Amino acid sequence: MINTIYENEQIKRDFFEQLKGGRGFAKSSVRVFAEAIGQWQTFSKNEDFSNYNKSKAIAFTEWLNTRPAKTKSGKISLVTQYNYLRRVKKFFEWLSEQPGYKSKVLKNDVDFLRLSKKDARIAQSGTTKKMPTFEEVKKIVEGIEIKNEIDMRDRALICFAFVTGARIAAVISLKMKSFDKVNNLIDQNPGDGVRTKNSKRILTTFFPIGWYEPEKYFLEWYK
Repeated sequence: MINTIYENEQIKRDFFEQLKGGRGFAKSSVRVFAEAIGQWQTFSKNEDFSNYNKSKAIAFTEWLNTRPAKTKSGKISLVTQYNYLRRVKKFFEWLSEQPGYKSKVLKNDVDFLRLSKKDARIAQSGTTKKMPTFEEVKKIVEGIEIKNEIDMRDRALICFAFVTGARIAAVISLKMKSFDKVNNLIDQNPGDGVRTKNSKRILTTFFPIGWYEPEKYFLEWYK
């Protein structure tokens, strides 16, 4: 068992190095792969990865679907199941090409790490989140009593997010130079430390929403 654990951890390390060095994955992305593979190891009681086969793939899929979780339903969501399966699948696809595993982990068997087409569609469609209405946002903005710079800042950030649609992580990491006040253009540039989704550079301007105060409040605070 000790030898099996060592071999499993060694090949996992090789896979993670391939993700980082060969494919350019960020550390955070590698961590979610590690979590997914950890699910497989829990399911298989850390059995040697070379013992993988389609029967175990099917059993793993069923295990994920029935595994208890601290959610309202008491089970892992389809979105989480889908993400675990696709990452474990990528691992075994890679493993099937490695020396010592080629003849044991068959690519056709790896295909069984999947949800049904129906469940996959549900997982990929995401969930519906309740969003504040225009009137609710307006009520919040107009209800902020300005007593100091912190109040100005809070109102400005809410307004900025409202009229740009920028992600919260990007908003809080923007630099002063990210805003072109002449053209009202926001340069969400990861090169400047702005945390955008997938580190993509995004140029944003103010949306015309028929209400000028949010733009005005932001500009006042910026100045």
